[in-house]
Amino acid sequence: MFQVEFLESERGHRKVALDGFIYVKQKELLGGVVSYECDRRRKRKGVESELQCRAKIKILNNILIGRLHDHTHPPDPARVEARRRVSFLNSSLSSEAIEMPEVITTEPQVDIMR
Repeated sequence: MFQVEFLESERGHRKVALDGFIYVKQKELLGGVVSYECDRRRKRKGVESELQCRAKIKILNNILIGRLHDHTHPPDPARVEARRRVSFLNSSLSSEAIEMPEVITTEPQVDIMR
């Protein structure tokens, strides 16, 4: 059994990093099992030569319980590390409280629309 690493996408969705590959959530199955597919499963716009990867994993309680199909591409640890850093930055920014400065004026307000 492998413990998986969860990352966050630019849009706040959950991704999984495992063995140099990145997976996106496909669907929830019975019994709390969640199916993830390789994030290169769908063809990307402008990339004609890219093969569609059919690799999938199944996770229960944050633990890998199954794999389906081999990847059609090599692992990319640098890409996983880049995603890890983006995920860290997203979580750091969202956890900080953003305070808006108060605007205090001593001059009377003038209606410029008249």
